[in-house]
Amino acid sequence: MSTQTQRRAPEVGDEVELEPGGERFVVTDIGSEDGLCTLRGRGRGGIPEEDPVDPDALTVVRTRAERRGSAW
Repeated sequence: MSTQTQRRAPEVGDEVELEPGGERFVVTDIGSEDGLCTLRGRGRGGIPEEDPVDPDALTVVRTRAERRGSAW
């Protein structure tokens, strides 16, 4: 019997990766109409707001609750 990891849809405040082991970003907004995510990188803007990312392309590394109180 194989086990599969169920992917969780990203929420605002979650730390995510676009590709496994790649640069990490924080989700700063999720569009109410299109559901696309706006991301912020460490100490800079990250992905421009005019280029939001499909949430299906993101992997949640740490949730907002897990990030709380820790430096990244």
